Amino acid sequence: VGIRRDDLKKKHEEDKDLPKYLCAIRKDNKIIGYNINSYPISITERKVIRKTFKNRDNPEEAYERATKYLDELNEQYKNLQFRSWNDLQAQGLKCYKVAI
Repeated sequence: VGIRRDDLKKKHEEDKDLPKYLCAIRKDNKIIGYNINSYPISITERKVIRKTFKNRDNPEEAYERATKYLDELNEQYKNLQFRSWNDLQAQGLKCYKVAI
């Protein structure tokens, strides 16, 4: 809890340029919108934000809305002091990274 991910593996090669926590929604291999997935907002319990932005006719507009919202989240939660893996291990806590 309270650990922001440094990176996120993306399923599609073209999604690797998307910002962290943002992924494309596809239907028949065509982008129809974007999701903000598991954006952490708490350091003491598992609280995350998930939000979907869809526009089948204009996915660029959905991308703009999603990135604007992601910027707002970054600004709103920038003062939370998230811990890194190294900080936790330095405190003597056992940390395990699990590949899914």
